Formats: sequence, C-alpha cells, structure tokens
Amino acid sequence: MKVNDRLNNMHLDLPNPPNPVGLYTPSIIIDNLLHISGQLPVINGEIRYEGKVGTSISLSDVSTAIEICVLNSVAIAKQALDGDLDRITGIPRLRVYLNSVDTFSEHATIANSASQLLLDIFGELGNHSRSAIGVASLPLNSPVEIELLFAVK
Repeated sequence: MKVNDRLNNMHLDLPNPPNPVGLYTPSIIIDNLLHISGQLPVINGEIRYEGKVGTSISLSDVSTAIEICVLNSVAIAKQALDGDLDRITGIPRLRVYLNSVDTFSEHATIANSASQLLLDIFGELGNHSRSAIGVASLPLNSPVEIELLFAVK
C-alpha cells in the first residue's frame, strides 16, 4: 500500500513542514540517505508542548508531542522528495531525545509512540533501529526532539 493511502486510511494530514529554529537546513540528501534535522513538537510555528519529562508534563502529552515530531519529520521528507514518500525504502535510524529528570527511566516505553507511528505510516518499511536518550534540556524547553534518517531511491 502506498504511504499516502496509509495516511488517508489513518485520517492523518501531514502538517506544513516547520521552519528551522536555527541556522540549518531541515533536510539533506547524501548518498541515498535523507537526513531530517531534529524536530520539536511545533505546529504552525508554535511549540505545542513544553516541560521536563518526569515532572512537569504527563506521559500522555509526551507521546502526543512525539507524534507531532514524527509527523513534522515525515512532512519534511515529503517536501524533500518532491511529494513522493514512496521513494523511501527504509528507516535506518530513529533517535528520540527526552528532556527528562535524571530519575526518569521509561525512555524506551515512551519512544514506542514514535516507533508505532512509523510502522503505521510506512508498514514493513517503518521498521528501524532506535535510540531513546535522556538529556538535561532541549531547545525551547521542548520535552522531546526526534531525528530521523530515511533511505531513499
């Protein structure tokens, strides 16, 4: 099934790709690899979720923030691939950074929301390697930042 068909079946519309919050490009293709810069839970230019995982934001809100980051990443990929998400042949790497307190230990569990969404969108091609990393802070006090690497043809 084509990626756009899966998105339609899921009743998901990709957002407009967010603008960078710094001096970098949202994506770059090198040797059939599409690198997506770290994405925050930004919608229409505004960060939707802020806070530190384990204290000031619920895990449910963190999961939603992660899903926004994934959708932003896919929207950037679609733009970089001239609208053709079916050029994606795999996902070599997903990185999930959590702005978390030092006692938080559910990184892998909370990162599953990103993994599941990628599987839902890309089917078998959505299988990926993954790191879930706790950090002391993230830009704009975001609770999460996602980095994706797509293999493309």
